[in-house]
Amino acid sequence: MSWLCCCRLGFSKVLGKLSLVNEYSCGGYSVNGGSGENTYGRKSLGQELRVNNVTSPEFTSVQHGSRALATKDMRKSQERSMSYSDESRLSNLLRRITREDDRDRRLATVKQLKEFIQQPENKLVLVKQLDNILAAVHDVLNESSKLLQELRQEGACCLGLLCASLSYEAEKIFKWIFSKFSSSAKDEVKLLYLCATYRALETVGEKKAFSSVMQLVMTSLQSILENVDTPELLCKCVKCILLVARCYPHIFSTNFRDLSHVASGESVDEDVPPPSVSLPKLAALLRVFSTVVRSIGERFSPIRGPPITEAYVTDVLYRVMRCVTAANQVFFSEAVLTAANECVGVLLGSLDPSMTIHCDMVITYGLDQLENCQTCGTDYIISVLNLLTLVVAVAHAVYQAVLSLKNIPVLETAYKLILGEMTCALNNLLHSLQLPDACSEIKHEAFQNHVFNVDNANFVVIFDLSALTTIGNAKNSLIGMWALSPTVFALLSKNLMIVHSDLAVHFPAIQYAVLYTLYSHCTRCVDVCRVQLVHSGTRIRQAFGKLLKSIPLDVVLSNNNHTEIQEISLALRSHMSKAPSNTFHPQDFSDVISFILYGNSHRTGKDNWLERLFYSCQRLDKRDQSTIPRNLLKTDAVLWQWAIWEAAQFTVLSKLRTPLGRAQDTFQTIEGIIRSLAAHTLNPDQDVSQWTTADNDEGHGSNQLRLVLLLQYLENLEKLMYNAYEGCANALTSPPKVIRTFFYTNRQTCQDWLTRIRLSIMRVGLLAGQPAVTVRHGFDLLTEMKANSLTQGNELEVTIMMVVEALCELHCPEAIQGIAVWSSSAVGKNLLWINSVAQQAEGRFEKASVEYQEHLCAMTGVDCCISSFDKSVLTLANAGRNSASPKHSLNGESRKTVLSKPTDCSPEVINYLGNKACECYISIADWAAVQEWQNAVHDLKKNTSSTSLSLKADFNYIK
Repeated sequence: MSWLCCCRLGFSKVLGKLSLVNEYSCGGYSVNGGSGENTYGRKSLGQELRVNNVTSPEFTSVQHGSRALATKDMRKSQERSMSYSDESRLSNLLRRITREDDRDRRLATVKQLKEFIQQPENKLVLVKQLDNILAAVHDVLNESSKLLQELRQEGACCLGLLCASLSYEAEKIFKWIFSKFSSSAKDEVKLLYLCATYRALETVGEKKAFSSVMQLVMTSLQSILENVDTPELLCKCVKCILLVARCYPHIFSTNFRDLSHVASGESVDEDVPPPSVSLPKLAALLRVFSTVVRSIGERFSPIRGPPITEAYVTDVLYRVMRCVTAANQVFFSEAVLTAANECVGVLLGSLDPSMTIHCDMVITYGLDQLENCQTCGTDYIISVLNLLTLVVAVAHAVYQAVLSLKNIPVLETAYKLILGEMTCALNNLLHSLQLPDACSEIKHEAFQNHVFNVDNANFVVIFDLSALTTIGNAKNSLIGMWALSPTVFALLSKNLMIVHSDLAVHFPAIQYAVLYTLYSHCTRCVDVCRVQLVHSGTRIRQAFGKLLKSIPLDVVLSNNNHTEIQEISLALRSHMSKAPSNTFHPQDFSDVISFILYGNSHRTGKDNWLERLFYSCQRLDKRDQSTIPRNLLKTDAVLWQWAIWEAAQFTVLSKLRTPLGRAQDTFQTIEGIIRSLAAHTLNPDQDVSQWTTADNDEGHGSNQLRLVLLLQYLENLEKLMYNAYEGCANALTSPPKVIRTFFYTNRQTCQDWLTRIRLSIMRVGLLAGQPAVTVRHGFDLLTEMKANSLTQGNELEVTIMMVVEALCELHCPEAIQGIAVWSSSAVGKNLLWINSVAQQAEGRFEKASVEYQEHLCAMTGVDCCISSFDKSVLTLANAGRNSASPKHSLNGESRKTVLSKPTDCSPEVINYLGNKACECYISIADWAAVQEWQNAVHDLKKNTSSTSLSLKADFNYIK
């Protein structure tokens, strides 16, 4: 009983704290709006049973209908037995509330009802229709749809205002509210009834209009407080009680003593009860206390100062553990221990890791719980594991706090102590294997005579390594910045014997911990280098490029998910979804487009001109609204993506009138550049000096960048034009109406222009190493050709050829097979050579090279197959495969070898197949076959004058 008295004092302080933090909100619903909405199972409206007198105590459980399932026709055919008066505005409002389907209209009707209730002249009508109003509000509060959150909150507000307006009917309304509270099975609905009670008390305030019923209200609230088991209901109930205490102190004082007895768990009976009675009460008390602490939340923390102090929380923690330990010695109760473990966990969670507490008692208490896990239920075992996990996490946090100090001398001392502890434990493990000491250079005199047993030594090493992993990888960590000796890298790679055969055999967990710590410490080096390679500063790019060369190639080329790249993608997507800022001016567009089209840079200076352009387009009043983090603004990739998007957006917002000229001039200029580049891919002698002239490697890199930027500009322009004349659901912001009207009127012109240049864009995409662009435009172009019945001629075959080549570069053999099936079924083109490209995309270069030669023989009518390749290897490779498979049905054994007449095929396709055969030989490093294939192609050109076949491989390099 002495502990219970102490707990009573503790809970009195907690209640006092609750009165100080009256405005603290626990979440859930509030009268004026809140978050959280759960669904409630309700029957159809036709199954509702309701009588007019809804306040009768015999009808405390009402069956409700589901608005999500009932249709409007069902509601019309199954009307409620409510005595509505059609001439009354109130009756009309109630009818609309219960029958309306539209959510917004229904919400507006509830708000009109709230205004109606607040008008004093309507009191007589409200009294006459009170039962119907309560029934309608009851329906609203028990709605099952998640989309009606605001509607239910407004319903609770109406109920509170109704009670305040009809103060002479308050007793009837309060009885109805508390009756429905007791009969409700959902905590969310109960919370709404408490919100209505709070709104009624708040509206009346100190007018004393509820004086006659306040004893009833206070008694009901006390009963609710005794039985609540969720933080939300507890907070709302306490707020109602505190409101009563402020407005009706004489009523509150008559119940406060009983309330304190309920909170502290004191028994009314003076006799000492048996354990079968007292232990369940103790478990209930612990659960209530845990609920109170969780309800207070962050305010129950010593960091905020008195009355919640470190000494107070520590004292309560020790009292709980001592009381439960004493009770467990008399009679074992699984329920008490489960509740106590939860309570200890809540109290430990409220303490800051840097605060000094005596952990021995907590650790002893947690370890004692393990003895009973074999004979107890799942709930108890889970509570023990959660408690021990929290204890280990708190101890781990203490180490992290020590290693995060900014004071170098103190940090160095702590670091050496941790290394000394780790060395002592490691040497104890080596002694158990009868091996000599190690790590003599990091020993510490404090552990000179300390001895760990094998289990403890194993745990100490792994625990200390985990602490070093967390801190050594943290950003801005002094340990991670190599400020201490030895550094984390030197410690793991040299001092701790990263390769030790005996430790690996007998203690593999330690060997793994050392390797994993070293791996995680070095992982971020690759990530940083990847990001800094596109830094806007030249010296920074060069420095990180040199660092990247020292990292193993397989690590550099690993295709893992990188958070930095994801951050860039999210930042750009967020910027694209924003409304236009209209700060990108014609001069800015001219600077960007001049660099892309002609390679001219009009902005000079020491700093990066893209970065200066970005900041010149920002505004001071909107600097907090930037969607691009500051740490990404030093990245060229982000700046270029921003500039290209803004340039395309400027083109659309100016209705295609740009510094390039009028709308027609803008289209013609871009089209001319695209067509000249496409012609260069067919004929390298075509003059495109502004794209090919460069003095050094940086110049060639700039030309490659301009190609990619041009393709990205066209991609963004097409997106924004489509958004202007078609619109998007939510990906892009809709442009102004005048822009939408312009592009809707000129929609066909824009689409015709895009169709006209798609083939050229596909060629430029392959030239720039952007196969995804070629695939996207190719699919659109093939769709348009099929829709317009343009399936004859070589243009369709050339388009398919470029799509297949792009898919081959993307290593998509299945997609290439799909193109073959589509061309055969949809447009009637049986292009057998597509299957050979699928073989190459799958990595089967030997078979693909043979098939390419056979296709060329069939197309030209000339035997151009070379003899250097051993076809027996190909036969053995295909022996285990099903030759009847539709994916690989095109094999050498099933094809005829007799030469036929040349087929009508595009010269560009013939040239493409010849180069693909050469690529296959280069891929398998068969240089002799490459030379022989060059000679075969030379003979083919002499024998067929109509064949224009030119290999693109650099034979000088091959020789």
